[in-house]
Amino acid sequence: MEMQPYWELNVTSVMWLNKRFLDVFGATRDELLDLEAVRTDTEQTQLVIVNITSLCGIEPFKTHMMYCTGKAAREMHHRVIATEQAALDKARVLQYSPGPMDTEMQQTIRESPLVDPGLREQFVEMKTRGTLIPPAKSSERGVRLAISGEFESGAHMDYYDLDSSNE
Repeated sequence: MEMQPYWELNVTSVMWLNKRFLDVFGATRDELLDLEAVRTDTEQTQLVIVNITSLCGIEPFKTHMMYCTGKAAREMHHRVIATEQAALDKARVLQYSPGPMDTEMQQTIRESPLVDPGLREQFVEMKTRGTLIPPAKSSERGVRLAISGEFESGAHMDYYDLDSSNE
């Protein structure tokens, strides 16, 4: 995929969507700049923005430059939203990393000669051992987390870091 279409699909569009939702549900620019503004007990979070992220957003992986860079840009964008919205708590941000799932993207990585051989072998081994995460299982864990509200707004939450006792 070419750089510009990738960036527009995976970064720019996310920024525009978030802006639109924040215009309706988030704290206004005036509220954010009002140093006297504080959250009242009657206010509740009106919006939870969920960023589906990846370890690739916080750690470099060979042959994944565009993917890692896009995920890192999204991570920072969402951290800024969380920081800006924190005072009034109208919007919160969940950055959920679903883990290595058994998907078409995973299959492409395992079969591509353009992927770092060490990384490719790691994922081939995970597939062979059956340790890739089923998408439905990871999705359920992410949805439960978003609904519970038991996360620090803007923090990177990984599938493997969450308690699985409720499943």
